[in-house]
Amino acid sequence: MYIKRSDTVVIFLVLLFFGWPTYIIGQKNEKQELVSNILDKAQQAYGPNEVIENGRIYIPIHPRANGYPYFLDADWMMGKLVMKGDNFNDLNIKYNVNLEELILKKEKENKENHLPIVLNNNFIDSFELEGHHFINLDSMPGTDELSDFAELIYQGEIIFLIKHTKEFLNRYSQSNPYGAYSKLNSTYYIYETERLTRVGTKKSFLNYFEPNRKEIKKFMRQNRIKYKKASHIQLHDLIKYCDEQSHAL
Repeated sequence: MYIKRSDTVVIFLVLLFFGWPTYIIGQKNEKQELVSNILDKAQQAYGPNEVIENGRIYIPIHPRANGYPYFLDADWMMGKLVMKGDNFNDLNIKYNVNLEELILKKEKENKENHLPIVLNNNFIDSFELEGHHFINLDSMPGTDELSDFAELIYQGEIIFLIKHTKEFLNRYSQSNPYGAYSKLNSTYYIYETERLTRVGTKKSFLNYFEPNRKEIKKFMRQNRIKYKKASHIQLHDLIKYCDEQSHAL
């Protein structure tokens, strides 16, 4: 449910003018003081205008399902965020991979409670979560087959991306009476000259760099890199090598 701060204030004001006793309404000073108090409470409860205007309150769709729809973990994690060129550090965030939504833990003033806010993807340039760097694909022509965010592994003459997805499985059983979320599925892509190519297997990856296949296979063997099981550091080093080989003068 999308609740705007302005809607909340309107509700409060309606209650003020139509639901409060007439002797309060008749006293101008007291009425103004009440309006001021109401606005203050709305500010404390729902945060600054820009947060509410650029997002909405997050409500999980399948809270009782087995598993979770988030990247890496269901708990809040420290992260960084770039929105419209502005940097925000030390944020508590979650990335809902299933819905492709970035959720911000917005603490209230007393810090005893918080509001989970879904940030507007259109305003997010990039974000970082536990050392994983995600970029918004909207600014990259030729990536229409993918939506919203992808993890950036390497950027040079070519760009190497990982698209993470999770599905909600509506196959109900005694062990999963409320359904379940799938494991994280990660697919590899190369982006070059505004063209996106899926390289989900070692074969398709080597085919992409066919003229340098022999050298690349040797590099992988020497560095003990298994394509689908490679760490992010290994992938970065591998793509960097491939980039240098394929674009050597």
